Amino acid sequence: MKYARRCDVTGHGMNSGYVWEDGVFYTKDLKTTLAELRKDRDAVMQDIEYMGGHDIEDIGCWDDFEQARSRAYEGKDTDADLLTLAYLKGMLYYTEWDCPEDYQYEEVDGKLIELEY
Repeated sequence: MKYARRCDVTGHGMNSGYVWEDGVFYTKDLKTTLAELRKDRDAVMQDIEYMGGHDIEDIGCWDDFEQARSRAYEGKDTDADLLTLAYLKGMLYYTEWDCPEDYQYEEVDGKLIELEY
């Protein structure tokens, strides 16, 4: 089996998942992503008081953002709130890779091996 990326938490291959900071870090599923967001809560919270304005309004997420930010300031944020804030900050996004050109790894005998081109 070939994979586009490797999860930085589990070490498993992935053809879909979350891309952090434009490819600095990868997580393979929502459960892993939420656990990492919880660990990185301080980074998620950093500068959220300055977020807002037209970009968020234009994509129709203003209410979701304001509710998540409000709960976070109160220390009552949910995992979903952290995901919302991180996404709207541009900290991470979800994607799927489905082109053979994207493959960077292959699982051979249970081990993930980096492909050489």
